[in-house]
Amino acid sequence: MGMIDRLGRTMPDLWVTLGRFPIPVLISLVGTIVVNLDIAGVGSFYVDRSSPYWDEQVYGGLIAGFLASGAAHLYAEGRHWARLPGFLLAVLAGAAAGAICWFLHPLNLQFVFLFPGLVLAVMVAGFTGNGDDNGLWMFNLRLALAVILSALVTVVFGGGLSAIVESIRYLFGVDFDSDIHEHIWATGIALIGAIYGLSVVSRNLSEDFDPQRNSDLLVSGTLLLLKYLLVPLALVYVVILHLYAGKMLVEWELPKGQVGIMVLIFSLGGAAIWLIAYPWRGSGSVLLRFFSKNWFLFLIVPLCLLAIGTSRRISDYGVTPERYGLVALGFWVAFLIVWFVIRRRSIEPRIVLGSLCGLLLVTSFGPWGAGSVSIASQLSRLDGLMRAEGYFQNGGLVVPDTIDEKASGEAHSIVMFLSRNRRLDALAPMFSAADNDPFDGGEKNASANDVISVLKFTRWQGDRATGDLEFFVHFSASRPATLDIQQATVLSGVIEMPRADFTPEDSGGADPHLFVENDNLTIRYLGNRWQVPVSRLLETVRAAPRADTGYAALVTPLAGAAGEARLVLLSLNGRLNDDGGRIDYARAMVLLPASVSRLQGE
Repeated sequence: MGMIDRLGRTMPDLWVTLGRFPIPVLISLVGTIVVNLDIAGVGSFYVDRSSPYWDEQVYGGLIAGFLASGAAHLYAEGRHWARLPGFLLAVLAGAAAGAICWFLHPLNLQFVFLFPGLVLAVMVAGFTGNGDDNGLWMFNLRLALAVILSALVTVVFGGGLSAIVESIRYLFGVDFDSDIHEHIWATGIALIGAIYGLSVVSRNLSEDFDPQRNSDLLVSGTLLLLKYLLVPLALVYVVILHLYAGKMLVEWELPKGQVGIMVLIFSLGGAAIWLIAYPWRGSGSVLLRFFSKNWFLFLIVPLCLLAIGTSRRISDYGVTPERYGLVALGFWVAFLIVWFVIRRRSIEPRIVLGSLCGLLLVTSFGPWGAGSVSIASQLSRLDGLMRAEGYFQNGGLVVPDTIDEKASGEAHSIVMFLSRNRRLDALAPMFSAADNDPFDGGEKNASANDVISVLKFTRWQGDRATGDLEFFVHFSASRPATLDIQQATVLSGVIEMPRADFTPEDSGGADPHLFVENDNLTIRYLGNRWQVPVSRLLETVRAAPRADTGYAALVTPLAGAAGEARLVLLSLNGRLNDDGGRIDYARAMVLLPASVSRLQGE
């Protein structure tokens, strides 16, 4: 006990923080050790990452556990629980959050829903059994200040220590490890900043706040910001959205595709302004009182726009996490409007924060969550598109010779969506009896490009209604080509295009150059040119056959006055449309007639 007492007297603030938030402090320490071992490449952190989701599982779990356990401690504190029950609740909350992140793949976890939900849990957890709205307002004001101070401390620690290291390196020639700065900043974020932030979280969950008497700089500055900037901007946005709704009625048209994002910004931003303005709802300026009194009624028309626009997008293109989030937002806004009306124009900030917190957490994972519903929707769309194009015949997968370009483009987008969401494996059963199975090497090793190549999907962008489309062409060789060379030839490469230091007017120098000139891919060497039309090359790339082991390097002839050359294409990114094509990047080797070589005759 003597050592513990001395430690408590030496570092009282740290000791109080440890006593108040023991589980977040422990998670912070563990996270600091993990990230430093990872940077150093020690043991299993570097050698064997069997899971492709290792970073999300470990670091996502640590962040989620830190926030969840902190919220649990505040919940117990707000309800005046004894220390042991609060400690156990924090352990359970942190472990549950970490477990959800560890099983993120089967649960189809969406961090973009989970993390904001946990942040809101920290903001409201201490007030679930406490109706002190002014206390909640002051706590979150001080919480925001704590986050800012924590970030500042992290920057001072990381920047200061990095400056010391560089000074010692420069003045004394000490050779530090190349990862020293990564270790410094990782420690600053995971340990110094995190624990400092915990230490300045307000300890008074029932802080008395009277907006009429409290006029310190922080509070008065907040009021000025509300009166002269935030509230007027929100009201202008109200007018814009209502005018747009009137325009829709007059012209009898559906909302534009991005109106959902506008309503999202309007709803969340307006709710934040309403929460900030809450203490002055009855004593602020005329505009502030008007806004606070009618804000939730202003949401009715935007909610209608959101419902019409989002339902149309889902009907046309299925559910995605973004559209799922807009639907969830619509239910949240509807809930607030109904609550506001039922409670006779009265609603508490903890209801606004708590309902959004619960909604985000519930929809972040599981078969009902944004990830699972979106994946099921897109798989259903892909199945419908492929069946309509004749991909499934006699119980097996058969790739047709021709595919509708629009359907192919939408199918390409779906495959890329599944890849981004780490659920490409859901397509593996489709290829079980196929000759070219991109999942032969295991579901973890398959790539979206492999799947797209086998199914012959093409990427496009443009106006879907008019058919003015642009197809994205991607090629990457994974095996060599066999060439029949019957005369003296010069092999040069690898050559990359574009070259920032080269223009068609250059003399060419000692090496061949690859560039686009007058809609032709051109090789220039010692004043000679060999060309192939860009559109023809892109069409050849699109039609290139793919074997089980991938694409072979693509050999294309190039015409020139000095004789025929051959382009051995290794990779290419380009775009093809009705007006021709464009090559954004190419990497190739070239075979030129020996007659043009500087070595000829030497």
